[in-house]
Amino acid sequence: MIRLMKCLSQQLRPRTDLIRCYSVEVQNQKETNPEKEKKRKVIELELDIMKQEGRKVPSKLSKGEMEKLLDLNSVSARRKYLAFLFSCEMTHINQKKKKEERMIERQKALEERREKEKDMHIVYGLNRNSIFLKIYETTMNLWHNNKLTRAMQFSQKLVIDCSYDQHMTMQEAENCAKQLCYTFAMNRLHDQPFDLHYCNLDTVNTVSGKKLHNHIPTMFNPDFPLNVHKESFMDLFDKDKLVYLTPHCRNELIEYNHDDIYIVGAMVDKANNEPISLAKAKKHNLRMAKLPLERFLHWGIGGKSLAINQIVEILLDVRAKNDWESALLKHVPRRKLFKENLNQSHKIKGAQDFKTKSKITISKNFFNDNSEDQQGFEDRRQRSFNALNEKHLPPRSKERKHFEKYFNLETWGNQLKKKNNNNDN
Repeated sequence: MIRLMKCLSQQLRPRTDLIRCYSVEVQNQKETNPEKEKKRKVIELELDIMKQEGRKVPSKLSKGEMEKLLDLNSVSARRKYLAFLFSCEMTHINQKKKKEERMIERQKALEERREKEKDMHIVYGLNRNSIFLKIYETTMNLWHNNKLTRAMQFSQKLVIDCSYDQHMTMQEAENCAKQLCYTFAMNRLHDQPFDLHYCNLDTVNTVSGKKLHNHIPTMFNPDFPLNVHKESFMDLFDKDKLVYLTPHCRNELIEYNHDDIYIVGAMVDKANNEPISLAKAKKHNLRMAKLPLERFLHWGIGGKSLAINQIVEILLDVRAKNDWESALLKHVPRRKLFKENLNQSHKIKGAQDFKTKSKITISKNFFNDNSEDQQGFEDRRQRSFNALNEKHLPPRSKERKHFEKYFNLETWGNQLKKKNNNNDN
């Protein structure tokens, strides 16, 4: 009777036929948007043509990758994205091959060691004999999670504002999700972690929220040591304790206060440098501050924008040691700081450019008034001035201008002239 009921249920179950269009499995359901369905067919034709031409195209496409292809408007953008997917697929295949080769080598090494152990009377080594207990990865994970649970009870709170997704491009939103993941990891590894709160986080409608949920699938579990809120920080914390960290304000955070709740904006602004976080802090009438980068660092080339995880690491070290200089030097990238061996001084830029471009070779008798080198140089100099007066510039006139600006012939080399005259006398 039970078998009969199972057969009837299988026959009465509605069937969903699967259609394979260039290794993309899509259910046989009608699209609500006809333009999207038309664009999908065009992309499938492009994929077939590119595959026949021998271009770099991945063998399979997932549903999310197909949706991202539908969002790209130009053919060149789609080709670049497909080449990127092809490179990712090839790296995955190479890693799989290397893993299999390592497994074969490991098995060979184990067999050789077992053969050697048969002839030996006593086997010594870390694998066989050790006075220390092995610390497993699960115990380390439990220890780090225990630090975060204690921080949620007793430590200082730090808020990450995740409400800037509409001001970022898709690539910036994906980078923002990676930085949020790194922020949680670095805070977890620190000896005195913060009580992190991710506020205004929408994992359904925003790109950064979806990517963050893909990176940390267990973030909504009740035993996971991270506070995730859809609500704003204004509804969760006392307004008097909130301090918004924005690089566009004038107040520098010199004295670190352990009672305040600092807010870091989760925004990657590579293209958009508008003071959005400053406007948000003024809208809610909050206190504002910025990191004292100019006070403790000699800034060189590049913008003064830092990643979210770098800001959190700086705050962790300042909270633990109360030393801004060491924390900034440790976590600010070296490429952004001033280096003495590089030409980063704009005051002498023209002189150094001239020195690097033109290599001047001067003979020993150059400073004798009667030497041939001096007369030849005077003749060339006079010809260049005549050409300037006639508005016919010589081919190296720009370097000559730099030469006359930073190289005074009347005062330069007087000591060598005196030495040569003394030698002649």
